Amino acid sequence: MAPPKHLSQESKREWRALTAAYSIDEAGFHLLEQFFEAKERRSAARAIVDRDGLMIDGRLKDQKIAHPMLQVERDSAAVMTRAWRLLGFDLEPARDRDAET
Repeated sequence: MAPPKHLSQESKREWRALTAAYSIDEAGFHLLEQFFEAKERRSAARAIVDRDGLMIDGRLKDQKIAHPMLQVERDSAAVMTRAWRLLGFDLEPARDRDAET
């Protein structure tokens, strides 16, 4: 299955590599799309935080609050992790895991 058109070129390349390496069913393609959407959202949120800083001005004078994009970044990372695990992809190379046992 071809990557969704709305994904970045980098995500499309990674999509093609994963779909060539793994057998993915239709439900898996939906999870893979969620993974890449969350990855791009996390990257966009990180760029905004990098530009603005971790803390921004709050509503009250001299008040600083955590940048709201930190929550977007964290939530996106959680979606990525969940989708990756549901897809059954290893989080660490098999050779490293086998060496520990």
